[in-house]
Amino acid sequence: IAPLVLEQTNTFTIFGREILLSSEYLDIFGNEEYPVVVLRVAKSKDLLEVWNALLLQTESFLMSCGIIDTKEYFNEIISNNDILKFDLENLFNEIEDPQLSELWKSYRNLLNLLPTGIELDEIPKKYGDLTNLLSNTKENNSLYGIVKDVFSFMRMPDDEQSKYYKSLRNSAVVDLGINTDHKSWGNAFDYLNALFEKKKIDKPFQEIIDNALYSSKKKEEVSRFEYFINTYISLDAFGYYRDKKMSNLIDDATHAYYGAYCDFFITEDDNTYNKAKSIYSKFNISTKVCKAHEFIPVFYSNAYINPQSKGQELIDEVIYLLSTTFLLEGRFDDEMNYVNIYKIEKLLLDYFNRMQVNQYEDSNCLFFYKNGKNYSNFYFWIEVESIVLRLFENLGIDLNERSELTELDKDEINKGEWKGRVWGSEKFNIIFYEHSKPFDWTLKIETFKNK
Repeated sequence: IAPLVLEQTNTFTIFGREILLSSEYLDIFGNEEYPVVVLRVAKSKDLLEVWNALLLQTESFLMSCGIIDTKEYFNEIISNNDILKFDLENLFNEIEDPQLSELWKSYRNLLNLLPTGIELDEIPKKYGDLTNLLSNTKENNSLYGIVKDVFSFMRMPDDEQSKYYKSLRNSAVVDLGINTDHKSWGNAFDYLNALFEKKKIDKPFQEIIDNALYSSKKKEEVSRFEYFINTYISLDAFGYYRDKKMSNLIDDATHAYYGAYCDFFITEDDNTYNKAKSIYSKFNISTKVCKAHEFIPVFYSNAYINPQSKGQELIDEVIYLLSTTFLLEGRFDDEMNYVNIYKIEKLLLDYFNRMQVNQYEDSNCLFFYKNGKNYSNFYFWIEVESIVLRLFENLGIDLNERSELTELDKDEINKGEWKGRVWGSEKFNIIFYEHSKPFDWTLKIETFKNK
């Protein structure tokens, strides 16, 4: 099963295990009680096991799955998340290299000479909070003044940052006449598009915020992370399920982005819940957003686990699927063979949700694969291990005398040398292998004609 991203206080049972995840386990940035958090997590053996199975790691906005010791995870956050305590004026005073020190001073002098081009006197009075934020720029209307104001803003307490953000957001809401009852909006993007059209704004909401993002990046490529976060924060900025604190908004935006790599995103926060659902729908991301109490019924109603299939013979299950699956489409494949694509309601081997039927002159082929419309580009070893084990239990040792997944298999998979698992006779072949996109892990069942 793909991993879960959870936040806020959640208590639920899955496969007989009671799991409690509190917001302090994920939203600990700015929390002054790090040692307490680490101690509480480390004491819970079951919780450690759950986290070790489900952890998502991020680096430079790239997602990867893996296992990490939970205590090490929190300690790393502690060491990397110190509040900015330095002053810009003294930032490079302790540089030992005199050449670097002089270089910094020259750069600072250059910034002092370059004007901002901002006419502070022309900023409307309703944006008074913004001009208060630019106190250094008032005294020295140069790029260096702007840089000092940015550093000052970064060091502000969250309540102060939130005050400035909410002031700008409220001005936009009033100017555009945005309905503050966001529950009545319906589709957020449709509502804002209609509002913009009514206000004689000639571009839809998404295009406007996209243009602003691409303009700020100039020639740099916009990452998927930046595009998603920009849309999330823009929904908030235009009044949709508004967050009270800026830090909450940023944290929730990143959680929603990471949730787009998963099958489920679980949150108890109404603002996060609604903004995430709206963006997932807009971007055609299949991740299910739910509250903690909704998770179990949603999980089973979407057939992520098929309890009845555990003891069922593979061939019997395939025969049942052939008579009950829903035809999605018929089309020509890359080799110009006409194929039928079926949606599997109850996952085959708790993994495959699509079946493709190919008919050739000498054989009929069934291809089973997983179709997931989210950001995920990885898998867990436990998924592959489970499929191989189930096939071994049904079909026995394969033609290459291999059974369960081993470390040798994993090494071959990583090197691109894996032969998969192959069973066969004169009448049929069953092959489990790693396929190129779009199939990835594929189970192929081929029956030969006239044999």
